[in-house]
Amino acid sequence: MNDYTTFFNPELESILQEIARDPKAKLLKVPSSGQLICATHDSRVSIAAPGLTSAEVELLEVHREELGELLRQGCLTELYAGPDAETRLHRSVDANRRLEIRDEASWLAETEQILKRCIADDKSQVAVDVLSRCVRNEARAVTVAQLATAMTMATSSDQPYIYMAIDALESHRYSDARKLYANALSRGLSTLLESYCYEGLAVANWELGRPSEALDSIQMAVKVAGNRPMPLVNSIIIAARLGRFRMAENACKALDGLECTDGSARNFIPSRAGDREEVLAKIPLTSEVKHGVAILSETVGEMSKEVLSAVVK
Repeated sequence: MNDYTTFFNPELESILQEIARDPKAKLLKVPSSGQLICATHDSRVSIAAPGLTSAEVELLEVHREELGELLRQGCLTELYAGPDAETRLHRSVDANRRLEIRDEASWLAETEQILKRCIADDKSQVAVDVLSRCVRNEARAVTVAQLATAMTMATSSDQPYIYMAIDALESHRYSDARKLYANALSRGLSTLLESYCYEGLAVANWELGRPSEALDSIQMAVKVAGNRPMPLVNSIIIAARLGRFRMAENACKALDGLECTDGSARNFIPSRAGDREEVLAKIPLTSEVKHGVAILSETVGEMSKEVLSAVVK
């Protein structure tokens, strides 16, 4: 992963500063609410598009790739370091080019260190400020959705659509998140990003009181990337809560068979504070579920036992 300073060279800074000052520059402007882009076609802006300023034409013609990377880093920073960020949920979601994940815990630690360096760097702060002034229409802080929407104008990458979905999930706009994850999944992602999207879709379905659909989604996340611990954890929890103990048992075996597991992941779905209680109340914790969990806990490894304990709390 690179930081802002790699891409924010003096020439690019000068162009973005000019765009930020020019009231006629509209290329990167996005409404404060962001845009929920549901089209699957390429939305990149051509250098021949009408109404572009000379600085905007130069930006697209010479620095399109660097611009896309700056916007991606902006999304990354807002998701991970923003004041309202639930970083435990999202730090493994980006993935980007780091698809050779040894285990998620070590990758998260490395990501955190890189972000700390980025945030502490003065040049990075200048880049964030200039980019934000190009994207936002008002004085309010730029949002992930705005940066991601602007990113679709610069690049054909699928990542902006994933960032939009994550932002919707983070903002508790679960219906929007479902649509955006479905849009991202329709675009033909890498195996690991596809797994992350199904995982996010499972959370959205769970929050919307669609437990069966949440189970289907998390099973797809496991199917496409079965070596990731978090989908297995979530599969155990949802399946057990729904009384699908054979499915839960299979997930327990797979989880216990992994060399590296992230124990903190066990709270991903079942106990995210008070805002999840209403959804959980729609799935009564029956005596049958308690009994089934107790029996299953006797036959699984320590990690799976810990996960199963969350089901009946």
